[in-house]
Amino acid sequence: MSFLSKELKREIRDIVLIILCWSAFNTFFFQVSFVPSGSMRSQLLVSDIVVVSKLRYGARIPRTLALPFLEKTLPWTKIPSYIPLPIPYWRLPGLGKMKRGDVVVFNTPTEPEYPIDHRQPFVKRIVGLWGDRVAIEKGKVWVNGKREEKFNHAGRKMRYFVETSQKVYSSFFKRYDVVQQDVSVAPGGYLLSITADIAEKLQQSSVVVRIKELCDDQRCCAMQSIIVPKRGMTITIDAHTCEQYGKTIRLYEGHDDVVIKDGTLWINGEQIMEYTFRLNYLFVLGDNFFGSWDSRFWGFVPVDHVLGKAIFILLGGRDGLEGGEEWWRRIWLIPLIRGHFTWKRSFRKIR
Repeated sequence: MSFLSKELKREIRDIVLIILCWSAFNTFFFQVSFVPSGSMRSQLLVSDIVVVSKLRYGARIPRTLALPFLEKTLPWTKIPSYIPLPIPYWRLPGLGKMKRGDVVVFNTPTEPEYPIDHRQPFVKRIVGLWGDRVAIEKGKVWVNGKREEKFNHAGRKMRYFVETSQKVYSSFFKRYDVVQQDVSVAPGGYLLSITADIAEKLQQSSVVVRIKELCDDQRCCAMQSIIVPKRGMTITIDAHTCEQYGKTIRLYEGHDDVVIKDGTLWINGEQIMEYTFRLNYLFVLGDNFFGSWDSRFWGFVPVDHVLGKAIFILLGGRDGLEGGEEWWRRIWLIPLIRGHFTWKRSFRKIR
């Protein structure tokens, strides 16, 4: 005698089938992802829901068996929501290739304690592909000896000092589409993270005395030339290359025992004099140049971390919201009811 009626069994079967179809669609075709930070402002805002194309670069085969709508753990617990699978990295053929200037969604390389599939998704712009030589000078990005115009574009935010003839309030900056998070008070004026177009408009205001572009953070504005690792690329191990590539070799190349000490590299107890990379990597930056945590700070992105290309904003978040990875954010209806989105910025293509 069955404890479940035929109608209940049918409903359970239908729910399971819907979940399986949804998971397959997310895995192989398109996925939605929340923007966790303001690093891509003004292109993307915190809590925007973007559509990620898996078809563009080819879908990445999952390496965990996981419950849908969850990231790392079950709600209100520390119990993992996934089971690791012994599957090597593999990506299906895609409709195109990764290109400089693409806005990509990838699993952050900064959470090595979790499987790649369940690390927080980040959104950045590709600046350098594997094999490219990337440098930053006075806030300008150079790739292979040429200024990278796809990143040095008018929509990129830089830091400006704005001197005014009188005290102004947030309502003044709001008229120029400057959000509160991009404004801070400084001696004699204000520090703004804005685009060149907005700076030009502000300069025309009668209360603005002068505007000066700043590049006072050397870690943001300057970076020595470095080659983005490419599969098959061989480097000689010395103090300089250990500093540039040691973290990449230790965390992402799949070795069990890596020791870097006094400019030397040891793998499984054997000293390595030359090293050949196993993976391709990307160098990524955020459009909000002074408000982005990116490859300038934590290094390269392995291609096996890339989920896909962000193609358009499905639902635009209201500016000023904080990011997060609460499980309920993955059920669109809840934040929609809570007024976290605005139709004004929804259904927009990502440039």
